[in-house]
Amino acid sequence: MSAAHLISKDESFIYTWADDFIVASPSRFQQMIDVHMQHQGAVLSCKKVESEKEYDRYGIAAGETVEDGLIKVSHIVEKPGKENAPSDLASVSSYLLTGDFFNYLEVAQKEFDGVGEFTFQPIMQKMINEGHDYYAYEVKNGTYYDTGDKLEYLKTVIDFGLAHDELSGELLKHIRSKLG
Repeated sequence: MSAAHLISKDESFIYTWADDFIVASPSRFQQMIDVHMQHQGAVLSCKKVESEKEYDRYGIAAGETVEDGLIKVSHIVEKPGKENAPSDLASVSSYLLTGDFFNYLEVAQKEFDGVGEFTFQPIMQKMINEGHDYYAYEVKNGTYYDTGDKLEYLKTVIDFGLAHDELSGELLKHIRSKLG
């Protein structure tokens, strides 16, 4: 809400988490913008579920399949387990939201009773219920990183270190010495 004054009510914007991200080509943001421009709705960046345990870790998109890797969302099922999952698209990392989201956010903040965690998934669901289009989109040609998990954080640092021109040689040498 602290940035709402910078965004026009008729302007779309991207909201992203700080502890997870997707490195993709073209960028996940460009892909989300392309989906938004084509379908005129909000876009949830998603990844395909790769293991059974991920069905218990992420919100899974439910709705009508528009094409492979794109669902017009009817709702998100939080951590449904594989047997109850409506699809294999997990909502992660970022959202492209329309400016009218702020109107719903203001109402939700006024109604919030302070009990539990304030989340915006109920706001998105209310918007969907009232006719706003949301799309779950599998970001293509990308790698998902979750630095909020200790082991995944270490893997991320290693991946980025190995991809860095100045650091990769010495880092690889160090890793090999530990495996030795």
